[in-house]
Amino acid sequence: MLEKVVKVMQYAPTGGNLRSEKYAILSEPEKIQALSNAIMEELLKTSSLKIRYEESFEARRKLYENPVFFDAPHVIFVYSPIGVYLEWINIGILVTYGRLAAESLGLGTCWNGWALMAFELNKKLKKLAGIRGVAWGAFTIGYPDIKYKRCPPRRLRKIKGLI
Repeated sequence: MLEKVVKVMQYAPTGGNLRSEKYAILSEPEKIQALSNAIMEELLKTSSLKIRYEESFEARRKLYENPVFFDAPHVIFVYSPIGVYLEWINIGILVTYGRLAAESLGLGTCWNGWALMAFELNKKLKKLAGIRGVAWGAFTIGYPDIKYKRCPPRRLRKIKGLI
């Protein structure tokens, strides 16, 4: 299943047809746990992030062994050595393709912004994930415990030009 997801990601379109991305899949529970702990610790060092996430992390610690990754068995990282802004967009496209592919296979996924923020604050954390580079994206993947019957509620935006 993971191979199928990553294969779809490799066929995703990219701006400028840049194809510098690399992939890393973290599947060892101990490594996922260590990275989850390190990410929480790093984010809670910053006062504004501590105010925003401390309660949330505490609540998640009661529900999950690794709260950052929601006990997912795998985390897929996409990264690039190229530091141009377009590469961040391309990684977003690749992660989106991967998530859509996973969902179509009956897997659950979640984009992980906490990892991205923590990597930006402390570049050494990328070593725990086994990645390098200057642009990155991450998402969890696994079989979900729940089945969604509908999309989460979203506020619809007004669109200019539509009647």
